[in-house]
Amino acid sequence: MEKQLLNRKIYKSIKKYDRQEMEDFLRTIYEEGFKDGFQEGTKTGQQVDVQIELVQFLEHLDIKGIGEKTKEKILQSYKKRKGER
Repeated sequence: MEKQLLNRKIYKSIKKYDRQEMEDFLRTIYEEGFKDGFQEGTKTGQQVDVQIELVQFLEHLDIKGIGEKTKEKILQSYKKRKGER
């Protein structure tokens, strides 16, 4: 269940805001959302980098006994595990 963002107390106070107070309130909400989105995007970008690095590593891996099928199994296992988090 998601955290309730707007409770009754906040709702009542918002109804009483004048123009400047409303602008300040909305600016704060925008800035918090921007920060959250930036942090989430940074995490996602790091995960993509790791996956690309893994694929590139496996493509150039030259160890006896590790063929294409094993490399594919490693990638599938990684994707499955990543999906569980």
